[in-house]
Amino acid sequence: MNVSVEDKRKITNRLRRAEGQIRGIEKLIDQDASMESVIIQMKAVKSALQSIVWILLDNKLSSTNKTTAEDQLEDIKKDITRICKLLN
Repeated sequence: MNVSVEDKRKITNRLRRAEGQIRGIEKLIDQDASMESVIIQMKAVKSALQSIVWILLDNKLSSTNKTTAEDQLEDIKKDITRICKLLN
């Protein structure tokens, strides 16, 4: 996987944010917080992780030039389909 320095920074930031949110979920559970509060934080973690998927997908699509894209179109379609299945 060939990811730009800028995208690596974005991914790292999102992973750290998700890590902090997961620690927050642990605290909420320890504090017997409401189920709603826990679910809101879980959705935030899910969103942070999904945003990484889009960064990676965008990076993959951006890294193929137009002549290569035609040759690799089927592979790219398969990659996108596989990623979408993983997100469900």
